[in-house]
Amino acid sequence: VLYPDEIHPSEGGIIQLRRAYEASPASYIGLTANKQDRRQAVLEIEKIGENIFHVNGFSKDKQGQHIGYGTGRYILGSGISYLRVHLSHAGIQESKELDDDKVFEPLWEKGVRGIVICDPIYDVGSPINWFHTMTELYDAQVERQDSCK
Repeated sequence: VLYPDEIHPSEGGIIQLRRAYEASPASYIGLTANKQDRRQAVLEIEKIGENIFHVNGFSKDKQGQHIGYGTGRYILGSGISYLRVHLSHAGIQESKELDDDKVFEPLWEKGVRGIVICDPIYDVGSPINWFHTMTELYDAQVERQDSCK
């Protein structure tokens, strides 16, 4: 799952998620260790491997020791069938925007793993986020051009 209001770099972290899924099929969510200036899910996580975490669900303690932030990148594995049924019964298709916090919450009980993704998140879903994204991408392009001279 990739959100349409985000720009994903060529790797975009989805490659990391796919490799983890191929090694051990499950539902996966991309995580970041640092909260960015945008709306992100605050998740309670527990380390179970080198870069693999069990996601216990949404965290009420936003300053806790075992916190990760969602990146808006998912591989749902068998959870996709749950979502199809849940969304049709919940009348979600009638809403203006999908509130993934409410939709994904029952998946935590089924077992979701997380992987920290190092790629940046470019959320262009609001004018201010679009502006910041374009500024960051422009600055990166100028830096690349300067290094090639």
